[in-house]
Amino acid sequence: MAFNPDIQKRLVQEIESVIAKHDGKLTYDGIAEMEYLDMVMCETMRKHPPIGFIPRTCTATNKLPDTDLVVEKGTKIAIPVLALHYDPKYFPDPEKYDLE
Repeated sequence: MAFNPDIQKRLVQEIESVIAKHDGKLTYDGIAEMEYLDMVMCETMRKHPPIGFIPRTCTATNKLPDTDLVVEKGTKIAIPVLALHYDPKYFPDPEKYDLE
């Protein structure tokens, strides 16, 4: 948040507004109303995921499309989360902290 003071300011305003609406209490329903907070959390998790990869085991033998590669049943696979989150194919400017 220190690198994005405008985002921080808007987030604080949203939090204060929702807390005031709920009689000064932080409630589950209040948190559920905070759409901007959700956007901030999702983008933060994209840029800084809590895990580096997702381990999986192939449950059936499969040929990968457009390749000659066959993945046998029982093969252990690691899905690189950070690589996907920083891939320009999925995020046009992956280095940018972009809530939209």
